[in-house]
Amino acid sequence: MAESFEKIREPSNPTRTALLIVLMNILPASAEAAMPECHDIGSKPAPTESVRLEGNEEAEVVCVVDGDTFDVRIKDGRVLRIRLWGVDCPESRKVKKCMKNGEAACEEEIQRGKKAKELTKSLLDGKKVTLQPKYSNIKNRKQAYVLVNGKDLSKTLIGSCQCVEKYSHQRKEEYEKEAKKCQK
Repeated sequence: MAESFEKIREPSNPTRTALLIVLMNILPASAEAAMPECHDIGSKPAPTESVRLEGNEEAEVVCVVDGDTFDVRIKDGRVLRIRLWGVDCPESRKVKKCMKNGEAACEEEIQRGKKAKELTKSLLDGKKVTLQPKYSNIKNRKQAYVLVNGKDLSKTLIGSCQCVEKYSHQRKEEYEKEAKKCQK
């Protein structure tokens, strides 16, 4: 199911809206507790082709790049850039992909992308995650399903109506069901 970002809207179901508010407020409001931006800390991920992860490997989240991309520190101390498998979030900064539909559309997408990024940060800040890697690299990022407290992060982002299910993958049917809830 390919859904454009123009169709993404705020959840209209009061229960979903309340859940999103709870998720967004998981973290303390203090600036010291907030996860840094990846460009602020200058994290340089290791080349992903040199790292082979085992299934269900635990990692510490270092920073969030975008709604669907973040850096983790694995057990050997190296930092990897992880791209969530099966989900696509709007861009949170101006990039070529965003500019395809023009400046105004890109600016709107960036606003939605910033919300998705903040949601991802709130869900990941101070957490260890479980990586279920797919062993493919896209733009020097390792693709993986990611579990936070045993819950599928991609599915959570899709269910928040901030991101869309995308690409062909093992959990596609499950993610499509979650995406349909946002269309109601």
